[in-house]
Parts: sequence; structure tokens; C-alpha cells
Amino acid sequence: MKRIVSVSLVALVLAGCNAGHSALGGVEQVRTGLGDAVTAPLDDLNLRRQLIPTVLLQA
Repeated sequence: MKRIVSVSLVALVLAGCNAGHSALGGVEQVRTGLGDAVTAPLDDLNLRRQLIPTVLLQA
């Protein structure tokens, strides 16, 4: 009985460690896309434009 409890406890602790790492990855994903999400309406309304490279203008 003690063995089942100890194995269950170890599995629970390891699952908790993985959940924290997974949540951290989600935070990084949101952080990288947040800037694009904020400026998307400016691009849609042509209030912000990207510069066209000189090579493409000359072609």
C-alpha cells in the first residue's frame, strides 16, 4: 500500500512540474503575438505601412 501511495505521489509531483513548464510556454507564445495583435487594426486601415525595399521598387 505504501508503494502505491509513494509512486502516485511521485507521479503527481512530476506532472505538476510539467504543467508549470507548459504554462510558461503559453505565456511566451502570447507575448510574442501581442504586438502584432495590437498593431493589426493600424495595418487594416492603412494607418501604418511597411516600407517597400529599394530592390523591389527598382524592379
